[in-house]
Amino acid sequence: RGRAADSVVSASTYKLYIAMMLFSKMDAGQITWNDQIQGTTVKTYFDQMIVQSLNNCSEDWINQFGRSKLNAFLYSKGISSATTFTAADAAHTSANDLLKTLIGLQNGSLYSGQNRDTLLGDMGRQVYRNGVPAGTSGSVQDKVGFFWDYNHDAAIVHTSKGSYALAIMTKGESFGEIAAITKQLETIMYP
Repeated sequence: RGRAADSVVSASTYKLYIAMMLFSKMDAGQITWNDQIQGTTVKTYFDQMIVQSLNNCSEDWINQFGRSKLNAFLYSKGISSATTFTAADAAHTSANDLLKTLIGLQNGSLYSGQNRDTLLGDMGRQVYRNGVPAGTSGSVQDKVGFFWDYNHDAAIVHTSKGSYALAIMTKGESFGEIAAITKQLETIMYP
């Protein structure tokens, strides 16, 4: 948990927060998977945002929801002010907030039902697998982020010895280093 409360550039890990707000709007009947957005369905757009990590999708939703409203929504869900969509340089988050989000995803307290299953499925097939997935023999549902010299991976890992959530946020390190950290953690957790 080194510096886990520090607010740092989130890169694409913030897309987990976009999903949380999108699902809230779905639960309220304001958006459906079949609605049209930018010439495709919300479902296709969502899959592109998580699986390929396409930024145009998440940026459209940020503009639609509003940065300050996103912050207020997340804070109402227990996410700390280390996470913000209104920082001057880029969206920010902390490893603690990502862990809280992953745990809430896994146990159904922050995401639920079919929407939760959709997000977990997309995270399990996202295309960037050189971080946490490369450091474990377990199955991984994760969301990476890479921007400037930040490389992050927020993951739920399922091994034969147990499941755990992990958020590794780095500056100036490679996804290979994230894989090495994962492998080292597992040797400590599962000797």
